[in-house]
Amino acid sequence: MEPSKNSLLAWHQVVRKAEWLSYQDAKQTYGKKLDLVGDCAVFDIHGNDFRLITRIRFKSSKVFVLKIMPHKDYDNNKWKEDCGCFADPPAKTVETVSVRTKDKQ
Repeated sequence: MEPSKNSLLAWHQVVRKAEWLSYQDAKQTYGKKLDLVGDCAVFDIHGNDFRLITRIRFKSSKVFVLKIMPHKDYDNNKWKEDCGCFADPPAKTVETVSVRTKDKQ
């Protein structure tokens, strides 16, 4: 992935400064270089030579990088299953912990 290093660093700098609240906000920044595929946001990197597959969580302002691949590998569509773009989100599990405290007197 050495040829795309500068492009990835530039992408990283933009994303770190971004204040996106929605996919539309991200799309305003990247235009045609960003597509939504299921629950994945796909960025065109390095002049359309590479695809950067991410998951964006707008509420927590986090972008998770799932996969980086050459465009030719992107076209085989196997990445959609690998990245879980169309999978149901995991069920939330809540763990409770009991804590005893001394009553103040």
